[in-house]
Amino acid sequence: PKPDENFDKVLTIAKNKYELIFMDLPPGRITDEPIYHSILRSDMLIVPIVASVLDINATTTFLESIPEILPTKKTPLEVYG
Repeated sequence: PKPDENFDKVLTIAKNKYELIFMDLPPGRITDEPIYHSILRSDMLIVPIVASVLDINATTTFLESIPEILPTKKTPLEVYG
């Protein structure tokens, strides 16, 4: 099976068992597969920000790239960060 199919299977099982699911994702680009699939299946995205110039720049770039994947997302996404 494809990685996104496995992701859907695991997430479906978790949704049946839990009301809230928190996914702690590694830093990366929105095009990184785990991040991309996690955002597509999320209702809310919370992005912590470290107060350094490099972290703020990287987070800004990440948040600005979110609209690129929204057309493929089936549900609304709330973004906090």
